[in-house]
Amino acid sequence: YDPDRDVDYKNQVRVEKDILGKYAVRAHLDGVGILWAAPPGLQDRRGELRVLEVKAFGDKLWKMFKANKTDVELTWFPNYQWQVSVQMHATGLPMLFIVGHKGSDGKVFEVEYIEIDTPPVSWGKIVAKVLGVEKAVGVGILDSVPECHNPLDYPCPYYKFHEIVESVQVGEI
Repeated sequence: YDPDRDVDYKNQVRVEKDILGKYAVRAHLDGVGILWAAPPGLQDRRGELRVLEVKAFGDKLWKMFKANKTDVELTWFPNYQWQVSVQMHATGLPMLFIVGHKGSDGKVFEVEYIEIDTPPVSWGKIVAKVLGVEKAVGVGILDSVPECHNPLDYPCPYYKFHEIVESVQVGEI
């Protein structure tokens, strides 16, 4: 349970990958899927497991997703690059990144997906980032919240430090 977000994660599997026996990176999985009934041409993939990451995007992010759907490294959305990479490294599985297009009523009316076979961010880069943050915290460099490029860009990794902006509607983000 995350009291800052009032979100209960107990229905999601938490995975963790050790870093040097001292640190760890963690992720909550939306699920793990299995290719059960393979259509012609995919029968050799029957039984294949994939981490499932499921998102629901409003118009702005949906257009961004559609325009970049062939970019399996997710360079168009760096925060998701890191998220799916941690999930993939921690499980050792490829990813099925599923995106729903939601209307202004909040209901999803269209769904597409991309298969990501290789983590977009290498394990070495993840380890380097964790060790860099730990070092900065240890010497007191990170004594304040890092700046965001665009505070209203979802999902900002520092969302809980932002002041609520009432003029922004849920469907706009």
